[in-house]
Amino acid sequence: MKRNRIAITGGIGSGKSEVTGILRELGFNVLSADEIGKNVLKMPKIARKIEKAFGSALDSVFENSERVKKLNAITHPQIKRELVRQIRKTAGTVFVEIPLLIETGNQKRFDGVWLVTAPLEKRIERLKTRGFTEQQIRQRMENQLPDEIKSKFAHNIVVNDKTLAELKEKVISCLSAAGIRSAFV
Repeated sequence: MKRNRIAITGGIGSGKSEVTGILRELGFNVLSADEIGKNVLKMPKIARKIEKAFGSALDSVFENSERVKKLNAITHPQIKRELVRQIRKTAGTVFVEIPLLIETGNQKRFDGVWLVTAPLEKRIERLKTRGFTEQQIRQRMENQLPDEIKSKFAHNIVVNDKTLAELKEKVISCLSAAGIRSAFV
């Protein structure tokens, strides 16, 4: 079986998790850098470094791009090691959700890159329903590259602007275009 490593990326609130949910539903292996990142934050060695760097003010990290860079310098190497480990132990096609794929220059490590996009208003609306304030949303978006730049690295662009059923059709179309088959499609 051909081994494919496909990265799923996109800005906050674009619908990456919806796309990976569809891929899981279709029977594909999916890894999430965010899920791995949450586990990395719990590692004693990493937690000590973060405590030393930020004290108890971790929530305010996203208010300042220099603080974000400092947090990323602490966590990203361990997240990357764990992702590589999990990718290596996964046979066949694996999809990896990585929000900061292009920002970290890791797109070259994948056989394909799918960019998930959505109109700004929809992204903001989605994030507000998840409890983010307008200020928090803008701060996080400022730490991510715009879709126009990310699209230059994408093999497929999945526009998430309609219903979940239509998004599923778009994902299936991208799978077909990439020559990737699921037992469920």
